[in-house]
Amino acid sequence: KGQEKFKVATKAAVLLGETLELLDAPLEIIGYSTADFEARAAMQLGLTPAHEYRHMRCSKLEHRIYKRFSEPYATTHLRLTGIQPRCNNWDEEHLTFAFQRLQERQEPRKLMVVISDGQPNGDADNLIHTVQRIERQGVKVIGIGVGADFVRQIYPHAIVVQNFRQMAEELLRILEREFLNGASLSGWR
Repeated sequence: KGQEKFKVATKAAVLLGETLELLDAPLEIIGYSTADFEARAAMQLGLTPAHEYRHMRCSKLEHRIYKRFSEPYATTHLRLTGIQPRCNNWDEEHLTFAFQRLQERQEPRKLMVVISDGQPNGDADNLIHTVQRIERQGVKVIGIGVGADFVRQIYPHAIVVQNFRQMAEELLRILEREFLNGASLSGWR
């Protein structure tokens, strides 16, 4: 089941990269996880869903930058198609990392799109407060849950999709609303 979710997320990264390149909009794509032994240990103990049991992590958070703001999309396309599923997404720490990178940018409007399998690790209340803090500082955060609606409890701007077609349609709606002030991208669909 997780394999299908990561495939949807990978296709979404490629779609965002290609579309934002056409719009000449800056984009950075980052993945993150911790060591997989944490997820295995939690599953062996029957601690699922993990976010209800685990409030500290035991290994370092790994950030994988698949596409930097400074890189043209064409040079990163193969990296994006090679995204592999990871374990243990501690969203609140990663959102803080991504937010700090966004703060270095000069663009007046900033948008963070978080694609999630809907099974975060860590403290859900802390994640909610992290999203609220980032939004208070001027970055709109949109959570997209692939096959799980937990994102609706976390993100004030949340979308749940079941497959790539839905993901593509929702991403194009987001781009129309956020970048083109409602102008249509329907010719690109």
